Amino acid sequence: MKCSLLLTCLLLTIACNAQPFYKYTGLNINQPLISAIFTKDSGFVTSNMVKYNAIGDTQWSKLYTQLETSKIIEARDSGFVVTGKTANYGVTNESLILIKTNKNGLPAWAKSYDMGFKSTGKVLKQTFDDGYIIAAASNKTGLHNDIILIKTNNLGDTTWVKRYQFSNTTNVEDIIQTADSGYIVVGASNGATITKTLFFRTTSNGNILWSKELFSGIPIGRNIETAKNIIELQSGHVITSNLSDNNNTKGNVIALYKVDLNGNIQSIRQTGIAFGYGLESQYSTLTKDGSIMTVGKVNPYNDKTSTTMVALKTDTSGNVVWLHAYGSRNYFSNLFFGRENADTTCTLIGTAMISPTETGLSYIRTDKNGALPCRDTDFAKVGINASYTLSNISVTVKPCPLAVQNFLPINVSGCTTKTICIYEGVNNTINEDKNYLYPNPNNGSFNLKFKSDHYTTGYIDIKNVLGQSVYKQTAIIAPGENMIQVNTELKNGLYLFTIIYSDTRLTQLIQIKN
Repeated sequence: MKCSLLLTCLLLTIACNAQPFYKYTGLNINQPLISAIFTKDSGFVTSNMVKYNAIGDTQWSKLYTQLETSKIIEARDSGFVVTGKTANYGVTNESLILIKTNKNGLPAWAKSYDMGFKSTGKVLKQTFDDGYIIAAASNKTGLHNDIILIKTNNLGDTTWVKRYQFSNTTNVEDIIQTADSGYIVVGASNGATITKTLFFRTTSNGNILWSKELFSGIPIGRNIETAKNIIELQSGHVITSNLSDNNNTKGNVIALYKVDLNGNIQSIRQTGIAFGYGLESQYSTLTKDGSIMTVGKVNPYNDKTSTTMVALKTDTSGNVVWLHAYGSRNYFSNLFFGRENADTTCTLIGTAMISPTETGLSYIRTDKNGALPCRDTDFAKVGINASYTLSNISVTVKPCPLAVQNFLPINVSGCTTKTICIYEGVNNTINEDKNYLYPNPNNGSFNLKFKSDHYTTGYIDIKNVLGQSVYKQTAIIAPGENMIQVNTELKNGLYLFTIIYSDTRLTQLIQIKN
């Protein structure tokens, strides 16, 4: 192992942009972070209603009280739509909610859907007609969980609601709309001894076309299989599933299934990690070359006390192209969203603990091979050509009456605690022109003059001869020539001055003479 990104060490606050970086932001403890999505402006927004720009700086934060949000999407009008649950706002049961906001997170409308039993929104997508499809998990006392689909118009009014009852308890994890305006739903079918991948296809009105169970864990001694998400291809789909055993003694592996439009298996490939580690997927996406990038976590066998963030890329045959882990193994961390950028670098989002009492958002920008300058490298990949069983299963589709209410979410200002960027070995631009800082020597006050190509945030750091930061300042950098005045009260001596903005790092020794 070369080195680990230990979040309690290696701390240097800088601006992060084109170079690889790992940024951590403390969270509002009153609203848990469950998911995030990238936005049209190259930033991202989290399900706990915090909007970030492209370099991970907070733009706004909202906190809606007396409810819990789980999934968020960006609507086609650049506003946001979020689902989750509430036990307040006039509902008689813990009920699914849908909230539409403008681009600044202010609510346009909000609705609760009371089904007479506990329910929560698990998956949310915008449909071709600008409405929404919500996949919900139900929990009715005395009965096993069912999957519920709610189709609404663009104002959240229900078009149809269907409840899908299988012989086993079921979980829902993802949904995709097909070219014919129907839907494919994936999740898990939980039997008495074996949990299998569940997937079914419906018409545009929610009527069942086919439903199937899929399992490939028997040859490798694992009895729990759950589909996490589904990706659309030109001639079918890819389903990503996790396989594990009850006691975590064998370690998780990931299964990638290619299926045709009728749910028939075209190929299967399992990927694991050797030497006592398990691999678990949270999200997968297509890359520009047709490969699949998967993000999630790794954990040691027989260890339920720590996980580490992980990302991997597999080719069209399921062979691993690269696999990297990020962060410390001392606590729990997990990636739940990722994408390949236009320059084929990768941007990753997840959560990480940096102490037993502090959990926050992790925002990672890697190079084209998924790497950071410092990372864990001791994971050996294992590819498995596995067999599988595929069976058709029956499902009963029932109407699901519900009471729809409008409500106004109570909004208080959200908050974040801190942002740090972990940085090592990045090839920044070192400016050899020392005339950008003047006068030098100086009495602790001096000027900066330099050019930038675009708007960004500049981070100024001054260190003493012991390497200790003794002065910090941020500044807004504008396109064209910038003039910044720095006023310190430092004592006489030599100091190392650094300003970092975008992919530029300017460093110079300065002498202070009072």
